[in-house]
Amino acid sequence: MHKNRVRGYNKRFYPGVALIVAAMLCLVFALTRLNVPLLQLQNKYFNLKDITKNEDSILKVTGIDKHSVQNSDFGKWSLYIVSYLEKDSHGNETTQYIGLELDEETAKQLIDKKNTLRDHPEKVAGTFVEPEFHDKKVMDYSYRTQDAMEKYIKAPLSRRYQNYLSIKPGKETQKLFLIISLVLLIPGLVLVYLAEKHHQFAAYYNSLFAGYKNTEALVASHPELKGKRLSTLLNKSDYIDDTLGVYIYKNFFCSTVKGLEIYDLNKTKSVHHFEKTFYPEEGGSFMKSYLVFATSDPDAVVRSTKVQIKNIGEETDAHLQPFFDKLRQDFPAIEIEAKKESKR
Repeated sequence: MHKNRVRGYNKRFYPGVALIVAAMLCLVFALTRLNVPLLQLQNKYFNLKDITKNEDSILKVTGIDKHSVQNSDFGKWSLYIVSYLEKDSHGNETTQYIGLELDEETAKQLIDKKNTLRDHPEKVAGTFVEPEFHDKKVMDYSYRTQDAMEKYIKAPLSRRYQNYLSIKPGKETQKLFLIISLVLLIPGLVLVYLAEKHHQFAAYYNSLFAGYKNTEALVASHPELKGKRLSTLLNKSDYIDDTLGVYIYKNFFCSTVKGLEIYDLNKTKSVHHFEKTFYPEEGGSFMKSYLVFATSDPDAVVRSTKVQIKNIGEETDAHLQPFFDKLRQDFPAIEIEAKKESKR
């Protein structure tokens, strides 16, 4: 039962964590898409001669026309002619012109800064777009930009007025991955929450007698324990030794060293203290103590049962004597055998 509950916790917790991690990765990707500082670290400044299709770069905008060349998506996105700084073959920055696709908010911010852009260029991260001939969103773009650029340059290069930069791919990717992040995060958090609730329930369940192995006989013999906590058993025991984790509840011996282990004293022929010394490879030694119960049931397949109790050193056996006295008093049929030791 305990293994099933651990498995139930794992089935919720680990998939939940995996979803949360995936959500965080999507969030990081969304936040770093067209990120100016990251592109600066890569020295990705826009240069028309070197740029390739769909490549991201930084445009150092020094000016912008107040009126857009063309709108798309029902006015959500607009193409503007902007001036920007571009390094020539000698490494000198020169003013050049190109189209820049912006959303309404970003365009307004740049237009509001129009008078200061020349002295304080605005760095805009964008994706280089080479539109298809049949692209309706930029239909006749080259003709319009060519006409618009004639007041700046006499003979614009075809690549300069046929193509443009856009912040749209980055914005759309950010939006998509933010949505994916949210879609992954919510079920991930729900699964982790359910795992924690499952864990709390399992902890409560295991505090009941039904949560431990082989407790059916105990509860069947003593219905007053049904649905009760472990503390009920320990507090109402006829013999209590918290030091060794040894208890007697009516006709059942109980040990709490390894969860809850019980043994029916009415079916016990003999019992003895067994002490085992261990010598680990890393050096030193330590001891473990057990009470070994021999069954009085002639039909039992398992003739003896070993139940671990706490070991407190050389005093352990002496500390057990009151327990043995209690057995002699209440269960005179049980033979109390001498202590046995094993070393390895």
